[in-house]
Amino acid sequence: MDLQACPVFRTARSSLQWRQSQKKEYTVPYRNVWKRTCVAVLSLLALSPMLMGAAVAGPKAEFSTYKIEYGTLRQGTITDKVVTISNTGDAPLEIHRVQSSCPCATTDFPEDGTIKTVAPGASFPLTINYDTAEVIGERSGAIIVSTNDTEQPSAVIEMLANIEALVLTRPEGAFLWGMAPRGDEIGKELVIIPGDGSKDIELIEAHMAEPTMTVNAQREPSGDSFRIKVLFSVAPDVPLGPLTNLLTARVRVSGEEAIVSVPVQGEVAGDVLVMPQYIVCAPRLVYEQNQPLSEEGIIVRASRENEPLPEVLGTVAVGPLQCVIHRNVKPEWGNKADRHIIEVRTAPNAPPGAQGGTIYIMTSSKDQPIVTVPVFFRMGSRVLAEPAQVVLEPAGGVVATQRIVLRDATGANLTIKDLKYEQSLMQAAIETATTAGKEQPASIVVSASAVPPVGMMATVVSVATDQPGAERVLIPVLIRTPTVQAR
Repeated sequence: MDLQACPVFRTARSSLQWRQSQKKEYTVPYRNVWKRTCVAVLSLLALSPMLMGAAVAGPKAEFSTYKIEYGTLRQGTITDKVVTISNTGDAPLEIHRVQSSCPCATTDFPEDGTIKTVAPGASFPLTINYDTAEVIGERSGAIIVSTNDTEQPSAVIEMLANIEALVLTRPEGAFLWGMAPRGDEIGKELVIIPGDGSKDIELIEAHMAEPTMTVNAQREPSGDSFRIKVLFSVAPDVPLGPLTNLLTARVRVSGEEAIVSVPVQGEVAGDVLVMPQYIVCAPRLVYEQNQPLSEEGIIVRASRENEPLPEVLGTVAVGPLQCVIHRNVKPEWGNKADRHIIEVRTAPNAPPGAQGGTIYIMTSSKDQPIVTVPVFFRMGSRVLAEPAQVVLEPAGGVVATQRIVLRDATGANLTIKDLKYEQSLMQAAIETATTAGKEQPASIVVSASAVPPVGMMATVVSVATDQPGAERVLIPVLIRTPTVQAR
């Protein structure tokens, strides 16, 4: 080895010579240290290719690209791209799984758990299929490839595309038109526009799949371009209730034709409009007896403007419900009576728990002489016990006693008629109080003198009252050994 040609040795020698020029104390052994250092450095440099080779031993996955840019694609286009996976290592490369982040992108890799093996120096072509039928606008996605490459066990192939539709509809998807009387035009419109606003659009034809509806489509200017405005009408003899149909329109955009299919859904009303069609109260809300179930009530009015207000001939409430009819009501924004309001209340004897019923409304309508409105709600207990549950802890011959007060939630007078309990476990008695010179039983006293066996410690007191919907109130009682409080 020529040390004179070693850059490290020459630098060390120059530094040593400078130091010797400053101080004449350096000796030959010091110069030998720099020689040994240079030899060590050169030895490491000679071994570095071997060390680097050891670091890349095993399978190594190299991808021809990590990003696929499709550019601008027409909606409905299906395109394929091939990404080559090469094994640049010295051991077999195993491709375990290939996943897609988007349903629009699929690959030809088996989905049955098959493992593809790529020998050192070989490659595997992965075909990625991109379907734009259900997507629009700027889209991104990824293909994730899992292998036994220890340095890169998961590789991500990014996908970018801008999907451009030939035509668009506003609103997108299904056309929901709400409610309209039969024989009338729907008060909402569907618009068909070119995907590229700079292009022109023409209408070839438009029709409905079923004769329950008719369509009127016209081309009209919109800014610097044109659009197709579509209006719908309900047939005069269509049955009342939900209605579903399908619009099919053929259009031409800059010489290229397209077929637009849009589902159309709504509700057909007669000559009377009743809202809401059902009353469902939130489960977390608890109602009392004789309480309104909604602030607005049920509104009955003519389904068409400037039509005479139909009469409400009567109502029938089935279930724990009652109705109050308010006729010829003026809205807050006008002076003309245009509606009847039916106030729906819980019945005075409505029992606690989940309840349901039906309101039948009789009207002078020819189309809907009887309208049915289902009602669902939850009732609370009319009688409240304070406390609602009791724990008795008799000890050392001392009787444990608890007084329980019962009140009516509506403020009405309450009479306790009877008590039922297990006499072998406890005692209970009705306590009387005097109000305005009249005795009013309003509370009970329960007591226990001894702790019963473990299997009989839990019991109940059944209180009979004179309140409708709360004829029987159950109060749980636990009899146990007194607990010792930790200091």
